[in-house]
Amino acid sequence: MANFKSVCLVLLTLILVPLASAEQDIEDPAQITSLDSKVMQSGGVSISGQSIRWVKLNITAPQNREYQTYSNKADYVLDAFGNSMMTYEEKSPSNAVYYSLESIVQTESRRTHTLPKSYTVPEDVKKYMKPSTNIQSDDARIIQRAKEISANKNSDFEKIAALASYVHNNTEYIESFGTSSKDALWVFENKVGTCDEYSSLFIALARSIGYPARYISGHAYGAKGWTPHAWAEVYIGKWVPVDSTWLEVGWLDGTHIEFHASGTNRVENTAEIYGVNAKIEKWLPGETIIETIDYALREKDSGYSLLQTTNVLEPGETSIVVLKIIPSEYAVLEVSLVPCKSEKPIVSIENREREAVLVPGEETLLWWHVTAETGLQKNIIYTCPLVLNSRLLGVRKVNITVDTSGRNEDSVALSAELRSPIISAGDAQTVFASAERTTGLEDYVIGFISKEGYKEKDVSESISSVEFSFTPKNTGINHGVLFSSTGHALSIEYDVLLQSGTRISNTSVPSLVKLGDAAKLSVVIKSPDNVKRALRLKSIIDGTETVQNFELQGLKTLDFVFSPVSAGEKTIRLELSGSGVYDSRIEKFRMYDIPEIQAALSEDFGQNIATIHVEALRDSAENVTVRFLGQEKSIGVISGKKDVEFDITEFGVHEAEIMFNDVAGSIHTQTFHFDVKKEGFLQRIARTILSFLGIK
Repeated sequence: MANFKSVCLVLLTLILVPLASAEQDIEDPAQITSLDSKVMQSGGVSISGQSIRWVKLNITAPQNREYQTYSNKADYVLDAFGNSMMTYEEKSPSNAVYYSLESIVQTESRRTHTLPKSYTVPEDVKKYMKPSTNIQSDDARIIQRAKEISANKNSDFEKIAALASYVHNNTEYIESFGTSSKDALWVFENKVGTCDEYSSLFIALARSIGYPARYISGHAYGAKGWTPHAWAEVYIGKWVPVDSTWLEVGWLDGTHIEFHASGTNRVENTAEIYGVNAKIEKWLPGETIIETIDYALREKDSGYSLLQTTNVLEPGETSIVVLKIIPSEYAVLEVSLVPCKSEKPIVSIENREREAVLVPGEETLLWWHVTAETGLQKNIIYTCPLVLNSRLLGVRKVNITVDTSGRNEDSVALSAELRSPIISAGDAQTVFASAERTTGLEDYVIGFISKEGYKEKDVSESISSVEFSFTPKNTGINHGVLFSSTGHALSIEYDVLLQSGTRISNTSVPSLVKLGDAAKLSVVIKSPDNVKRALRLKSIIDGTETVQNFELQGLKTLDFVFSPVSAGEKTIRLELSGSGVYDSRIEKFRMYDIPEIQAALSEDFGQNIATIHVEALRDSAENVTVRFLGQEKSIGVISGKKDVEFDITEFGVHEAEIMFNDVAGSIHTQTFHFDVKKEGFLQRIARTILSFLGIK
């Protein structure tokens, strides 16, 4: 009986990383929607001891999931995380035990079309919120970084997408890194690894700010064919896949074959042995061979727009190329805009690679600055295709023409001011844009692009002021671009704060004020606490400063009254200051006057045309219509001089009636009398001679 004291049960846990086949028969895994494959696993253990009764192996294998099914003849047991482990038992074994398993696996690509607006984390999911030895989600450095990354995001999906993008973009993939799986903190500090390390760091970041996340191991089809792979799932009302290595967030291509889900980054195969002095000596090299049987593809999404603010540039000019998409599923979109290849670059593209978080039903905009290179050969017209590439979107291109002949003289100078460089979340922002035509006569377009939309306005005046108002969606630094269809662009940047201190909360001023009347500006100053503060509010208009010093405790409204002495667009600049307080804002209004119309007549007897030269003084006239000689002509807006032509049908004194609106819309009429005289004999002779000589 003494010999039985040496009888033991040994449980061995280790990391088993199988080999994969190098089969290459899938061109684009991102397009795989469903896949049938044959998965062949083999391996074993070497053992030692006396009177060995049996050896039992529990091996990770393909799982049954909503998106994956398998068929084989194996027996299974469940592990602590609910995974089905293939179990193989051999009685009275020799010094080595081998296993093999062949499975037919069907996988489906995963897509996330909806997420619950509110949810409670189930009890059986909460275990994936806890830190572990190798996923240190309780480390202060990881917690701080996760908070920084997710700080300005509005939803759970946007936060996890930001975490996945951070891991993807800040970790260097080194294929020769080896099969050892480093812990999350090591990856955070060293920023290198393979899919194991990418997934471990993402899980740690997600858990550190309260999201349950688990580690998934299996196989997937990569650049070199079938390969062992790891990814993650995060719970945000339901389990959402996150492959931070390949940046598949909210979706997974159909080549991901799941073998094991765990709260740690250890893939656990176990062996049990019963006998006298029995033990597992080592695991023998394992192999996993995957053969593709069949698969189905989906077309890449072509339901998007690719716009350009202008398609003909002169050297040094810029066109903004805009991607506009309304997605049907959650994802992180990676996209690049690639210029044509040439011996000498024709255009340069700022930041070719872009990312965007896609939310179903919400319009997403990405844009690129495309600038025509200087130093190109003169008097040449270049055509350069720009190609849009993405794993999710169909390939599309736009053409940019660069004209070095100098014939295109249409140009404007752009400038812009923000209503405030810093606003609070939920507040509207306004971009006050100004465009002055420097050359050319053609009408053009001014537009503004931001995450909130793409807006355009037609412009015909030589000097024009345009406003673009919107409410930013995200806190933090926001970006936009003001552009013209003449090849000019101006980047805009402003800050949106989640919470702010003492500031200008609101302003109110009439949009139109008649010259001679007073303009009243009301300013609301708000403090987030009840502390009394001594503050100073300065307003500046037409170079004149007005200052009010006051005490604030909570909320206060201040009024300013202005009486400008000239018509035109007026800018009021506000500056709030005090101990530890500074805020600024711009407001604009239009001071208008009743236009005075002057008119003169000239005649061209050769063309039988009478021309009335109309000029608006004091202010611009709108919707101008001229009636003369039984004819009516509309000439739109006059801010200076315009000519209007009439056929000469009668001679003598005739009334010219000019009707117009002032800026406020009030209707006015002015009447003139012009004497349309017949051409005299000497005038006709002189005109004939000049015409013969080719002189107009």
